Amino acid sequence: MYITLQNNLHTLCMPKLVFGAGNFSDYTQKEAYFALLDAFYAAGGRCIDTARYYGHGVSERVIGEWIKSRAIPRDELILVTKGGFPELHDMHASRLTREQIGQDLTESLADLGLNYVDVYLLHRDNPQKPASLFIDILDELTQNGRIRIGGVSNWTGARISEANQYAAQSGKNPIGVSQINFNLAHTTPELLADDTLVCMNPTEAAFYRTSGLPLMAYAALAKGYYPKLAEGKPLPPKAQARYDSPLNRKRFSVLKELIAAYRVPPAAAALAYLTSHPIQTAAVFSCSKPEQVTEAMQADSVCFSDDEIRRLEVEA
Repeated sequence: MYITLQNNLHTLCMPKLVFGAGNFSDYTQKEAYFALLDAFYAAGGRCIDTARYYGHGVSERVIGEWIKSRAIPRDELILVTKGGFPELHDMHASRLTREQIGQDLTESLADLGLNYVDVYLLHRDNPQKPASLFIDILDELTQNGRIRIGGVSNWTGARISEANQYAAQSGKNPIGVSQINFNLAHTTPELLADDTLVCMNPTEAAFYRTSGLPLMAYAALAKGYYPKLAEGKPLPPKAQARYDSPLNRKRFSVLKELIAAYRVPPAAAALAYLTSHPIQTAAVFSCSKPEQVTEAMQADSVCFSDDEIRRLEVEA
C-alpha cells in the first residue's frame, strides 16, 4: 500500500506505514533503537520519519549509523526529515528563514550520511510570511538536488492552497505532501497544549478530499490510546489528557468489533483506519519494543471498507 507524492521533477511512492523516530533522543540507547529499526525493516518497512529537532540531532545520527551498519542500499529506503523547528523557548519564534532551513538541512544530511533526502518538511508554519517565500525555498532545494519532494508539517489547508497556487502560477515545485496530527482518537491543539499544531478536523478533511494532496498522519497511535484500552492497561498520562473522551470511547467500541473480525492486534487495527482511509494517508507510528513494531506492521494486511471507516468515525 502506497501514497503517491509528486512535483515537477519527481514521483515518489511512499509506503503507508512509516516508522517515526521522534523518540530517539538518548544516544546511549542506540542499540535499542537499532533493534526497533531492524524489526521494522524485517517486517517490510521501508520509510522512516525523523527531524533535525528530534533529540537535537540524535535521531538522525542513529538512523544514519543504522543505515551504514546494515549496509542498506540507498534506493531501498525513503527518508523523511524536517527542519526549521521554532526556538525551543517559544513555539512562535519562527526559524523559517532561507539560511536557517539551509543550515538545518546541511546538518541533517551530515548526520544521516546522505547527499539528499527523499522528503523534506518545514517543521511548522510562519503565518506572518507569505506562503510564496516557502515555495521559493523548497523549490531551490529541489532544483539543486538536496531534496526530492518538499512538504510541510502542521500547516493548514488554507496556507497550503495559497502556497500551491503560487507554485502553479510561477512554474515552481509545489508542496507535495503534508503532515498533521491525525488518528482515530479525536483531539485538538488546545488539548495538546500547542496552538502551532494542526489536527484533523472537518475543515482540514474537506481540503484533503478536494485537493487530493497526500497526507502523513503523525501520532498515528495516539500515544497508545486504543491498544492500551484493548489490553485493559492503564492509560499513559499524556494519552489520557489528550485523547480520553466519550467520543473516543464510542469509537473504541466499533474498533473492538473490527479487531475481532480481522483478528489483528489493536495497534494494527488503529493504523488500518488511516491506511484504509479515503484520504490518501500514510501513518507515522512509533513503538518502544520490537514486538510492538511487528504487531503494528500487520496493518499492511488489513483494508477496511468505506462503510467500516464511516462506522469508526461515529460522532458523539
